[in-house]
Amino acid sequence: MRRAQYDLSREEELEIAKSMIAAKVRNARTLLSRKGVHGMDILKDLGVRAENVTKKDDLRGVEGEAAERYFDLLDGTLVDSWTFEKRTKRPPEDHVNSLLSLTYVLMKNRTMSALRQYNLDPFLGVLHADRHGKPSLALDLQEEFRPIFCDAFVTRLVNRGVLTHDDFKKNNRLRDDAFKTYLSKFDDYMDEEFTHPYFEYSISRRKAVRQQAILLRKAITGELDEYHGLTFQR
Repeated sequence: MRRAQYDLSREEELEIAKSMIAAKVRNARTLLSRKGVHGMDILKDLGVRAENVTKKDDLRGVEGEAAERYFDLLDGTLVDSWTFEKRTKRPPEDHVNSLLSLTYVLMKNRTMSALRQYNLDPFLGVLHADRHGKPSLALDLQEEFRPIFCDAFVTRLVNRGVLTHDDFKKNNRLRDDAFKTYLSKFDDYMDEEFTHPYFEYSISRRKAVRQQAILLRKAITGELDEYHGLTFQR
């Protein structure tokens, strides 16, 4: 498995990465649409561009612009007592960014676990630049889960009042009791089932992450003609 992964050509890596980023952009549109947010024509155009680029640098550019446009609209998914102006990290500058960063870390850990379970090297990516200690492939695979799993979870927590602003310390980190609540809700959320948009059977979010690792493995070994990102149309 590792030899097949290491032998991927740049063109094969690009095709896999394109599927991941196109899924991410489509899922971003889907989340915004579910929340009644409009003005997503540019995201639709960027999704088409992601499918048709011929260079990794161009794909990174499309992904970056799509992320910027998406985050410009994310405030529209939140109830009145919560706001989101821009994506900030290291450190996150507000409570929503803090929750996003925390959720992305948990999802990254789950993608790393799934990749290792199926003998893929999480440190050899298809899009993210290789750097010592950086789980590039886990970050690549995580992209398609960010809007539809991670961001959707954060908006649920705040819009339903599961967490309030009082649950945060001055440094924007969750208080200990709120962090325990967060972890419990995240575990429950990952165990919730949905109808898979491609296979049309019921599956939990936790298993869906592992399933994408299986599909990635099959695409790398040639058992599948191409990799299919987890894409929600509605």
